[in-house]
Amino acid sequence: MDNASFGSALRDLRRKRGLSLASLSALTHYSKGYLSRIETGERPPTPLVARRCDEVLRADGALTQLVPAGPRHQDGFRRPAQLPAAPRAFAGRAAALAELDGAQRTHQMLIISGPAGVGKTATALHWSHRAAHRFPDGCLFADLRGFDPTGTPAEPADVLARFLRDLGCSPTAIPAGVEPRSVRLRTLLHGRRTLIVVDNAATSDQVRPLIPGSAGCRLVVTSRSRLSGLVARDGAARVVLAPLPEFEALTQLGHAIGSRRVAEEPEAAAEIARRCGYLPLALRIAAERAQARPSLRLAALATELAVTRDRLNLLATTEDEATAVRSVFSWSYRALPADTARMFRLLGLHRGDDIGVAAAAALAGLSRSQARRLLEALAAVHLLEEAAAGRYRFSDLIRLYAAECAEADESPEDRSAAVRRLFTWYLHAADAADRRLDPLRHRAGIDAPDDGRRPITFTGYGEALGWFDAEHANLAVAVRHAAETEHGAVAWRLANAGRSYFDLRRPWAEWVSAYQAGLSAAQDSGDEDGEAWMSGGLAAIHRDLGSLEEALEYGERALAIRRRAGDRAAECACLNDLGDVLRRLGRATAALERLREALALSREIGRVRDAATALTHIGETYLQTGRIDEALRFLSGALAPLIELRERNGEARVLDDMGVAYHTSGRADRAVHFLRAALRVRRELGDRYGTATTLRHLGEVCRDLGEEPAATSALREALRICEELDDPRAGRLRELLGEPPRRTLP
Repeated sequence: MDNASFGSALRDLRRKRGLSLASLSALTHYSKGYLSRIETGERPPTPLVARRCDEVLRADGALTQLVPAGPRHQDGFRRPAQLPAAPRAFAGRAAALAELDGAQRTHQMLIISGPAGVGKTATALHWSHRAAHRFPDGCLFADLRGFDPTGTPAEPADVLARFLRDLGCSPTAIPAGVEPRSVRLRTLLHGRRTLIVVDNAATSDQVRPLIPGSAGCRLVVTSRSRLSGLVARDGAARVVLAPLPEFEALTQLGHAIGSRRVAEEPEAAAEIARRCGYLPLALRIAAERAQARPSLRLAALATELAVTRDRLNLLATTEDEATAVRSVFSWSYRALPADTARMFRLLGLHRGDDIGVAAAAALAGLSRSQARRLLEALAAVHLLEEAAAGRYRFSDLIRLYAAECAEADESPEDRSAAVRRLFTWYLHAADAADRRLDPLRHRAGIDAPDDGRRPITFTGYGEALGWFDAEHANLAVAVRHAAETEHGAVAWRLANAGRSYFDLRRPWAEWVSAYQAGLSAAQDSGDEDGEAWMSGGLAAIHRDLGSLEEALEYGERALAIRRRAGDRAAECACLNDLGDVLRRLGRATAALERLREALALSREIGRVRDAATALTHIGETYLQTGRIDEALRFLSGALAPLIELRERNGEARVLDDMGVAYHTSGRADRAVHFLRAALRVRRELGDRYGTATTLRHLGEVCRDLGEEPAATSALREALRICEELDDPRAGRLRELLGEPPRRTLP
C-alpha cells in the first residue's frame, strides 16, 4: 500500500473516533506535525507508528496490516572498542605469536592456556592489538572470572547480555536465557568481522555460548585450564604458553633492574629467574623488589626468595610453576611491614573492581591519611596499582592471593568486622550523597555507624554526583556481597540509598542487580519493610524499561506492604508510582483513581512534595487523553510548590510536560519557552535520561516550526544520549530523524 492510502485510512479512523490530530499526538506520543505528514502521504508510516495508532484507535490491527512487516526489534549495530590497553614492555613470545597468526587463518576460536602468571592475558592482548586491523567491526572483551576469589565465575547469560547491549541491542530486546541470547549474538554478528576476547575462562561450557557464527569473527580465550572440550567438539586451536626461556627471562629482568646488575651477578640473576619459574608475573614482582633496593646484591635477594619457596600451598595443579608464583607473592608479602601486610590482606575482602582511599580506611579501621600511606606503599611494590587518582586495584591473581592471606592470617571475627565496617561506610556515604541529590525523598531509616567513625559529608550536589559516578559499580557489588553473607539487612538499605543516582544516570544493569539482590535479602529474612522498598525500586526500573505489567506487579506488592504497616508517607509514594504506571499502560481511569488517592492522602498528612507529584501525574494523564486545558491547570498547580521546595527534578518534569501540552495545543512558541527551561534544569542536574526526553520534545517543536537544523541537532543529541544509556527510546528517535533502522535481531 502507498503512503497516501495509509494516511487516508489513518485519518478516517481518527475522525471516526472523534479525535483531533492534537489528541492523537498526545495519545501516541508522536508529534502532531509528524502524524500530519503521515496522513497527507508526505512521510511513510513505520510498523511502530501503525501499531501505536492501532492501539490508540482500537483498530484491531487494521493499520498494521497496511504496512509491510517490519522488524520486531530495531537494534543499532555499534562498533565496540573494548580491548584493555596493550601490555607495556611486552617481550618475547615470538613463537606463540606466530602460532596464533597461523591458527587464526584456519580456526575461528583460539585458546591460550597455561599456568597462573605465565602471561596468558598479556599475550592475548598483545596479539589482539596487533591483529585488530583485521576486524573492522570492532572488538569485544570480557573477564569470565573463572578463578575469581569469590568463587563466582561470570555467568554466560550475563556476558551475552552485555555483549548484546554493547553491540547495539536495546535492553528490552534482549531475551531471557543463555541459548536465545547466544542465538541473537550469532545473528547480530552474521557477516561481520569482529574480534571477541574472553579472559580467565573456567570451563568449556562457560565459553561455548559466546562462540560467534560468522566466519569473519574470531574468539580468543585465555584459561588456566586446557579446555579440551572446545578443541575436540568445537574445533578450537590451542596455544599452550610455557614459562619463558631463560634468556628471555633474564632479558626481562635486565630491562627492569638494569642490564649492568644482571651482567655483574649472572649466577644470582639466573637463580632469581629460576626461583620465579621463568614466569612473567613473578619476574615483574621480583624485579621491582630488586629495583627498590639498588644497593643490595642480587645474591641476597635470591636467598630471600629461596627461604619462602615452600611456605604456602600450591596455587594450581602444576606444582613447580604454581609454587613459583606463590613464592614470589609470599616473598613480597612477608617482607611488608605489619600494618601494610594487614592492609594488603584486608583488601582481598573487597569484591569491587577498585577501591578509594576512604573506603580502604573504613575497611581497615584507619584514618584516611594512614590508609593512603599504606596503599601507596603497596602500589610501590606492584602488589597494587593506582587505577586513577586516589583509587587502587589488584590484578586478578594478586587479588586471589590477598583473599587467601586474609583467610589464613585474619580470624573469622576480624574478617567479618572489616567487611561490616566497609558496608557501613558505603551505606552512610551513599545515604549522605543521596540526600544531596534529592533532599526531599522519603527514605528508609538507617542506624548511626557502630564503629564510632564520622560519616562522610558532601559540600554540594556536584560532589555527591561525582562520588556516585566513581562508586556506583562498587555499590552494586557490595549489595550482592551483603546479600550473600550475614549482612542481609544492609543489602537492601544500601541499594535503596543509591535510588536518586539510579534515577538520574540509569545504569540499568547495576540498578537491576542491586535491587534484585536487595529484594532477595529482605525476603530471606522476612523483612517486609525492605521488601517494600526493593519492590518499589524494581517497579520504577521496569516502568522505565517499558515492562509495564511487571512494574505494576511490583508496585502493587509494595503498596500492600505499606498499607499493612501503616506507613502513610510511603503509601503516598506508592500510589503516585502506580498511577504513573497505569497511565503509561493507557488505563487512564484507574490511573486517576490512584493519583487522586495519593493527592488526598498527601494533603491530609502534609506531604507537599507528594501532593505536587500527584498533581503532576494527574496533569500528565489528562495530557495523554487529549484534555489539554485540564492538563495545564494541574501542571501549573504542581509547578509553584515544586519551585518553592527547590525540588528541581520535579520542576524540570513539569516544565517539560507543559512544553508538550502547549505544543499539542498548537502554541509552539510557548512550548519552546517551557522546554528550554526544562532543558536548563536537567542539564544542571546531570539528568541525562531527562535531558534526552526534553531534547526529543524540543526537536519535535522545532520541526513543526520549520526550524529543521535546530530540530535535527536536538534529536541527534537525544539519540546519542539514549544510545549511551542503552535506552529503548533510541529506536523512536531514529524514526524521527528519518534514519534507516539499525541491524535487526531475531
